[in-house]
Amino acid sequence: MKGPHERALDATVREGKAASLATDFLYIHHPSFEAEHYLLSEGLLLYYHHWSGYTTHVTRDEFFAMFERLGLLQSFVRPIQPIACSDHESILPSTTPINPHQYDPELHGEKPSLAFARPIPRHMEIFIALRPFSAEEWREVVSPS
Repeated sequence: MKGPHERALDATVREGKAASLATDFLYIHHPSFEAEHYLLSEGLLLYYHHWSGYTTHVTRDEFFAMFERLGLLQSFVRPIQPIACSDHESILPSTTPINPHQYDPELHGEKPSLAFARPIPRHMEIFIALRPFSAEEWREVVSPS
């Protein structure tokens, strides 16, 4: 099993290939792993944190470090689909078996009911410029649709 740095390196290689194919910018819609450790400390997880298919739990800071190594210095990350509390169907108990989906008390058992100090993003939208953009052009690229 690969460690976090090896997984991050794998992601760097994939992003490098994407950057060689695109011309203006890259757009990545990615699950958020920003609150993974916090949720585990509360006995919780987002359902995809425990999927066998998601072996690379890349955080925003790791994405920024990858882009910097690739010389991609203009980027923007937007957290989306905020979750305010553990009652959300995407939040499961950390004892849930591997490859779960939305919360089902009959399958997953009880979970703590907890209001989060700040909303937890379910996903991230990531924009990476591949050419120089003026501030106005970049705002247009990253503005929500």
